Amino acid sequence: MRNILKSKQNVITIAMLLILLTIAWTSYSSLSNQVVISDYNVIRAIRMEKFLHRFNEQHSDRLFFMQSTIEGGYVLSDLHLSKKEITFTLDYSRDSYSTQASDSVTCKNMKRKIENFNIIYSLNQCDQFPKDQDISIISLGIK
Repeated sequence: MRNILKSKQNVITIAMLLILLTIAWTSYSSLSNQVVISDYNVIRAIRMEKFLHRFNEQHSDRLFFMQSTIEGGYVLSDLHLSKKEITFTLDYSRDSYSTQASDSVTCKNMKRKIENFNIIYSLNQCDQFPKDQDISIISLGIK
C-alpha cells in the first residue's frame, strides 16, 4: 500500500514540475520576443542574448531601448539587424537638453564581454570609426 502511495506522490510531483517548467518556458519565450526593451536587466539580458544569437545566425531582428537622462528627458536607441549588418541609431529628439536630433552608425560585428558583474554588449567594425574601436550599446549588471 505504501509503494502505491509513494508512486502516486511521485507522479504528482513530476506533473507539478512539468507544469512549472511549461510556465517558465512560456514566460521566457514571450519575454525573449519583445521588441521594446524595458528597464529590467534580466529581460534585457535575455533579449540581448537572443539578438546576438540572431546576428550570429544571420537573421533579421530589431530592438528599441528607451533610457531616461539625468535631467528627465529620454534617449531612444534602435538596433536594426539585417542579416550581416547592424544599424545603431540614437534619437535625442525627446531630450530637451540635447543639441542633436539623431545619430546613426552601421557596423559589421557585435560582441559580448563580461567584466566584474557586468555584461557589456558592443559593436565594432563600424563605418566612420576605426575597425578595432568598440561602441558600447548597453551594460547590464550591478552598478
